[in-house]
Amino acid sequence: MTIQHKVDCVIHFAALKAVGESCALPLKYYGNNVTGSSNLMEVMMECGVKKIVFSSSATVYGHPEYLPLDESHPTGKCTNPYGKTKYFMEEIMKDVCAANEVRLTYRKKNKGICVASLAC
Repeated sequence: MTIQHKVDCVIHFAALKAVGESCALPLKYYGNNVTGSSNLMEVMMECGVKKIVFSSSATVYGHPEYLPLDESHPTGKCTNPYGKTKYFMEEIMKDVCAANEVRLTYRKKNKGICVASLAC
């Protein structure tokens, strides 16, 4: 793939985000949020772009085991398809790093913003 300009980082905030709708239309959410994000990451790897700011969600935690939520809180106990799409993308980012032997720097921020650096 040929790119005209050097890209250092992708800011990825694009996703469907209605919890209720995700329960009624789960395939729409999996197709857009997971497949679309996976396709974006594939193109990033092809073009050598190894940094992404990914908008995650507190829904990846499911029902909180304690409050306030922090980075050490367990994830993956999602209660709806929207939350699962965000959790799956977090896991896909980890797998991409492992496959490319790069380190993932991963920080969750308040409001569900996840800063992930696929190479340091």
